Amino acid sequence: IARKAIRLHLAPPLLLVHLKRFQFVQSRNVYRKLAHRIVFTDQLGLSFHHPSRLVHYRLCGFVVHIGAGVNGGHYIACCRTGVNGSVWRKFDDTNVNIIQDSDIEEYFGSFVPLHESQESSTAYILLYALQVDG
Repeated sequence: IARKAIRLHLAPPLLLVHLKRFQFVQSRNVYRKLAHRIVFTDQLGLSFHHPSRLVHYRLCGFVVHIGAGVNGGHYIACCRTGVNGSVWRKFDDTNVNIIQDSDIEEYFGSFVPLHESQESSTAYILLYALQVDG
């Protein structure tokens, strides 16, 4: 098993997390979409430089790929808006709709493996904002 690590000495104001949702299948020389379930949290606590001190982040947005594979599909974004980020909005081309916190779970992925031709709506880029004590 290969592992890759990055150590940051300062907490960035915005933290982007890229979820690996595509995998190269060498035997077929193609990429396939990974639609398995990845639960992402609203809050994230990380340590930078000092392992005993946690820095807190809050999910402020995410990008979703809708489709069956890497060669096609559609992208939407969901972002917090309003006072203190109290309202989630889904941005889908020219359509903007309010969504509930409970709606975010539909973008976690599938509980069961999907056939390569099955379309799925899965988050693959998460955007977390640094929470400053104030």
